[in-house]
Order: sequence, then C-alpha cells, then structure tokens
Amino acid sequence: CRLALSRGICKQMANPDNGELPVITLAPDLEDRLLHSMLEDGKALALGPVMTQNLIAALNREMERVITNSGIQPVI
Repeated sequence: CRLALSRGICKQMANPDNGELPVITLAPDLEDRLLHSMLEDGKALALGPVMTQNLIAALNREMERVITNSGIQPVI
C-alpha cells in the first residue's frame, strides 16, 4: 500500500514534460540532527523553537526561489 501511495504522489508531482521529480534535499548534517531529534515513538521531533523557526524559514525561502526560477513546485 505504501509503495503504491508513493508512486501516486511522485507521479502527481513529476514534471509532465520529462517525468523529472524536482526535489529540495537537506544537508546531511541537518538530516542527522533531525534524525537524532526524533522522539522514541518516531512520530514527532523534539526541536527547539528557534531551530524549528529557522528550518521553516529556510525551507520557505528555498521553495520560493525554486518556484520563482523554474515555475515548478519541488518536493522536500
């Protein structure tokens, strides 16, 4: 079920002209920090408010930059 769902989402978000899926990736050190901030149940992150605000602001800026430059909304 999860595999079928992921295929459906990817197909929806892919560029219809060439099939590419535009993405924004996170720096490896940030991915590691987020992974280690995950609570034991795996359903939430334990990030401080400043880190959370900075992360959201940076993602918003990058999304806007990509959309402005390419007209395509990337997947995070």
